Amino acid sequence: GGGGGGAPEEGGGEAKISVYEAGLAVAFSSVVCLVSSALASRVVGRPGTLIPLATLITVALATIAPKRLQSFSGAGEGVALLIMQFFFATVGCSGSIHKVVSLAPLLFAFCLLQVFVHLGIVLAAGKLLGYSRKEIVLASNANVGGPTTAAAMCVAKGWRGDFIPRM
Repeated sequence: GGGGGGAPEEGGGEAKISVYEAGLAVAFSSVVCLVSSALASRVVGRPGTLIPLATLITVALATIAPKRLQSFSGAGEGVALLIMQFFFATVGCSGSIHKVVSLAPLLFAFCLLQVFVHLGIVLAAGKLLGYSRKEIVLASNANVGGPTTAAAMCVAKGWRGDFIPRM
């Protein structure tokens, strides 16, 4: 690797990443995005398939050559975490719970009820099926908030081994 050491282990503390590793991670993701975009628009003929193709390519390459990608995978997670924080901050700046409650109180109440009913059903069914609380909560998070919020939860909680499956 480039020297920084990658991402923290499950439940671990902070890890330092090098500029070299971060550059490799950004270059790798740029190439994957370029190839995925070309395949989606020229081969498949559906630009909307870019993200599933990028996911497929990344997982395939990580499966075929895990040692080669491991050297900068931690830096990739660090860069991804930083970008996700910018995304959440941008979305958060444009939202206002006060506006939603005052302009559409019934919609807010319905959404709140829907999320709590979802969580109750998922927790009960997950417990009956023998899943751990962590698996249930991450699955619920991915369902309600999408894979980005589930991945952010994995990173925030230090559940490194659950990051890729949630994406």
